[in-house]
Amino acid sequence: MFRPVCIARTFALTLIFMIYGPIAAAGDADLSLNIVTSPKTAVAGKPLTYSLCVANKGEEAAKSLVLSNPLPNNAKLLSAPSDCKLVDADKPQSGKKLVCKLARLGPGNSVGWSFVVEPGVVDELENTAKISFDKTDANPADNRINCLVPNINGIKYSQLNE
Repeated sequence: MFRPVCIARTFALTLIFMIYGPIAAAGDADLSLNIVTSPKTAVAGKPLTYSLCVANKGEEAAKSLVLSNPLPNNAKLLSAPSDCKLVDADKPQSGKKLVCKLARLGPGNSVGWSFVVEPGVVDELENTAKISFDKTDANPADNRINCLVPNINGIKYSQLNE
């Protein structure tokens, strides 16, 4: 028997999936990552602070969170939170990355980390951070962010897909 209502629902769900990605199941954790710099422009030899915020917009706690943040090229780390460690980047030519860990982030909660670098002489600093945890995220598109900090004209953001 032909049921147009079911076809319409299937089409609508397919359309939603195509536009927004997979629909989160009830109870999933959904992490998002944001980054802000201060000041908004980089000056060689002057401190630049990166502040990263991870929020859990889902209905379930996220466990075993790992924030991975490669240091911008030509930048020296001046300070970082005590729960973060400076380790070798995945690619040897990439230098070092900052890795911060958190055991649990409850639904509706957020956590932030800030670190300070001293930029060398560059036109802009590029920084790409990502967050992961023990399960598949309901919306992985907002788990990675790229931040370009120019030495003039303010800051530009672009979200990257994984």
